This record gives sequence, C-alpha cells and structure tokens, in this order.
Amino acid sequence: MSQATSVNVNLHVEEFKKLLSQEVARSMHDLGRIREEKKHLEQQIAELFATKVKFSDGSRPTSQQPQPRRPSQPLASPHPPPQAPLPPVPSGGPALAPPRF
Repeated sequence: MSQATSVNVNLHVEEFKKLLSQEVARSMHDLGRIREEKKHLEQQIAELFATKVKFSDGSRPTSQQPQPRRPSQPLASPHPPPQAPLPPVPSGGPALAPPRF
C-alpha cells in the first residue's frame, strides 16, 4: 500500500514539475517580450524629446510657454471695470459718524 502511494505521489510530483516548467518558460517568454516593448518605447520617447528640442526656439523653457486660450475664456483686463459715480455729499446735512470697527 505504501509503495502504491509513493508511486502515486511521484506521478503527481512529476506532473507538477512539468506544468511548473511550462509556466516558467511561458513567463520567461513574456518577460522577454515586455523587455523588447520597453526598449522600443524608450527609443520612441528619445525620438520625441529630440524632435521637441529640434522645434523649440530655446528662448524659454517649454513649461513656461503660454498655453492657448479657449475661446470661451474672456480676456482679462488690466484695469478694473468703471464704477458708478458716488452721490454728492450734502453740504448742510447731518454729519456722518465715523465707521466703527
């Protein structure tokens, strides 16, 4: 009985080894593919940076470049809007008390 159990366990161990080695091989293949994709993406990023440098004018860093305005945004005025004129102060009327804080 113990010999039959031992053989059965060995069969399961061998099957597990086979499946595990297949899974490791598949994972290594995926890892190689991902490394190649990473290398390709790094090359594309380097090309994009080179293009950016080529077409930038160099006068100021690109982070300080003005952002285009959306048409819905109103333009800011350097002067505040005009206010309504104050009413005239009556000359003979009662004196106003100073404001209390």
